Amino acid sequence: MKNKRIPWNKGLTKETDERVRKSSINANKTKKKKKQIPWNKGLTKKTNIRLRKASEKIKQTLKDNPEIIRQVQIKRKQTYKDNPKIQIMQIKKLKQTLKNHPEIKIKQTKKMMQTLKNNSYIRINAWNKGLTKENDERVRKRARKLKQFYKDRPEILRQQAKLRKQTLKNNPKIMINTMKKRKQFYKEHPEILKQQAIRRKQTIKDYPEIMKDSAKKRLQTYKNNPNIQINRNKKHSATIQRIELKDWKKFVSKEPYDQNWTLAFKRAIRKRDNQVCMACGVHREKLNRALDVHHINYDKKLTIPQNCISLCRNCHAKTNTNRKYWTIFFQSLLSEKYDYQYNENQEVILNFKIEDVKH
Repeated sequence: MKNKRIPWNKGLTKETDERVRKSSINANKTKKKKKQIPWNKGLTKKTNIRLRKASEKIKQTLKDNPEIIRQVQIKRKQTYKDNPKIQIMQIKKLKQTLKNHPEIKIKQTKKMMQTLKNNSYIRINAWNKGLTKENDERVRKRARKLKQFYKDRPEILRQQAKLRKQTLKNNPKIMINTMKKRKQFYKEHPEILKQQAIRRKQTIKDYPEIMKDSAKKRLQTYKNNPNIQINRNKKHSATIQRIELKDWKKFVSKEPYDQNWTLAFKRAIRKRDNQVCMACGVHREKLNRALDVHHINYDKKLTIPQNCISLCRNCHAKTNTNRKYWTIFFQSLLSEKYDYQYNENQEVILNFKIEDVKH
C-alpha cells in the first residue's frame, strides 16, 4: 500500500493561515461569476407553456391535498413566531415593490373583483357570516387580538386615517356612494341605529371621561385654530338665511328687533292663539313659563301678527332646522285659522295696522 499524500492545508483554517484565506476569497469570486441564470427568469404563464403546465399541476395537487396548504401555513406561523424579523422584512419588500410598481396592486384588485363576480359563493359562504362577538368564540378572539394589535401599534391607525383622508380627497365620489349605501342600509335596518344609540349612551355612562376628553380636545383645537369655529358659525348662519356661503355678509341672530317687538304685542299674539302652542297644542297652564312668540319667516324686522305665532319652548327649538318647511306650515295654519293671505314666495299680502292688534 502506497502512503497517502497529506494535503497541504490539513488542519489549517482561514483564521490561522493566510494562504487558506486568500484561496477562499478567490473561490467565492469565481462562484459569483459562474452564477447560473434561472431558466424561468422573465417568463410568465402567458408567455411560456412549461410555466403554465407547472402552475396547473401545483393547483391540481393543492386541490387534491388541501392538508399541504394547512401544513405550510402552520410552518410559516412557526417561523414568524421564532423569527419575527423575517415577516417585517417581507412586509417592507412588499411595500417597496407596490410603491415602485402601483400597477401590481391595481391588477390584484381587479382580479379579486372578477373572482368575486364569477364565484358569488365565496362571499355567501364566508365562515364568519352572521356571527358576532356575542355568539361566537372565534370572532371574539379575533376582535381581542385586533384590539391588542392596534394598542401596541397606534401609528398604524394614524397612517390608515391619513390614507383614508387622502383617498377621499382624491375621490369624493367614494364618500358620496358610501353615504348613500349607509342611508339605504339604515332604512332597511332601523333597529341597528337604535342599538348603536343605546351602546353609545351606555359607553358614555360607563366612561364619562370620554366626553370630557373629547370636549377638551375640541376646545383646544378651537383655541389653536379659531378660524374653524368662525367658519362653522358662518356656514350655520348661511344655511339659516337660506343663502350660499359666498353671499354671506353678517350674523342675523345678533341683529336687534324692530320697534313693534314689545310686551304688549307678544301678549296680543298669545291671546289671539288662546294661550296654546300652535304646533303641538299644549296649553300655557301645563307649562312653567310663558309661550314663545316666533317670527314665521325668521325676519326680526317684520313684527306683524301675520308673521308671528305662539309656540312652546320645545317646538320653538325645532323651528331652527328645516326653515322652509316650518314657514310654509305655519303660514298655511294661520291662513286657515285667521284668513291671512300669503303669496307663493311666502310674503304677506295684507294691509293692516299694528294698533288693531293691540286693542
